[in-house]
Amino acid sequence: MGGGSEAGGLLGALNTLIHIRLNQRLANGFRTRLFERLARLPMKTLDDHRIGDSVYRVMHDAPAVNTICYRLTMAPFFLLLSLGIQLYLLSYSYGEVAPEIVWIALSLFPIALLTTFPLSGLMRRLNQKSRASGSATTNAIEESMSNIQAVQSLARIAHSPLAIRRVSCSA
Repeated sequence: MGGGSEAGGLLGALNTLIHIRLNQRLANGFRTRLFERLARLPMKTLDDHRIGDSVYRVMHDAPAVNTICYRLTMAPFFLLLSLGIQLYLLSYSYGEVAPEIVWIALSLFPIALLTTFPLSGLMRRLNQKSRASGSATTNAIEESMSNIQAVQSLARIAHSPLAIRRVSCSA
């Protein structure tokens, strides 16, 4: 009795480790390729666009690629497969006794599709606003870091003549 659960735990842990490794490899490979392509862009393109947009895309959008690929390919397949299996089991169990249960279950899929489809545009717009705000935040952080470096360099310039005088006077 305990062997099955321990084996399931080991297989689950192995599955998790493989999943993490594949996700990290895919995200890092995509991030590297994206950064290499951004580095090869002409200076005019880089000068016209804020660098925060590019940094945000490389750092935050690259890890989402594997989730997008899964949601576009495997999730619809498994959804339709599980729907078919569930409808088959319902018709096998209740088909002769209560066929209306099978028809109700069959009608729930198009009803769910029709009620959630109009909300996809809203979700897309909210996601785009979230990405734009993340990009703007990255731009603001980058600009504040540049301002800090500019102030620090001005402070070094102001203190350097005093340091030069001290060194030349002591020599």
